[in-house]
Amino acid sequence: MEFKAYGHGGKTVMFVPCQGGRFFDFEAFHMIDHWGQWIEEGRCTVYAIDTIDNETWADKGGDCRRRIENHERWYHYVVDEMVPTIHAMSGYRGIMTFGASMGAMHAANLFFRRPDLFDQVFAISGVYDSKDAFGDYMDDLVYQNS
Repeated sequence: MEFKAYGHGGKTVMFVPCQGGRFFDFEAFHMIDHWGQWIEEGRCTVYAIDTIDNETWADKGGDCRRRIENHERWYHYVVDEMVPTIHAMSGYRGIMTFGASMGAMHAANLFFRRPDLFDQVFAISGVYDSKDAFGDYMDDLVYQNS
């Protein structure tokens, strides 16, 4: 999966895009303009990552178990591959997760599931109830991600 890093020091931030978004949305939606001063001053480094929402939470017509298994694979990609990559690039161990909308749900979920990896969360305007994506369906994986 693709990602992009902005910056060279300071607080490590992992940006999760909105529903169905991509890593380049941080730049495409001009968030770089708002974070630019902090990035340029070395006060933060932002790592914008990809999601697979269209195969998971946003695929409301798809098989629920397959969708949540796909999400769990994405979750393990983030914690098992992306986080070590960020650690290797930044040298810093704590990471703030950040997102809006579905990105906020992912940011909060990552933070609450893995407080050993993520030390702060900035989640704005998210929907944090699995019923929005899965209706009344519930299993062990949906529960872990709710």
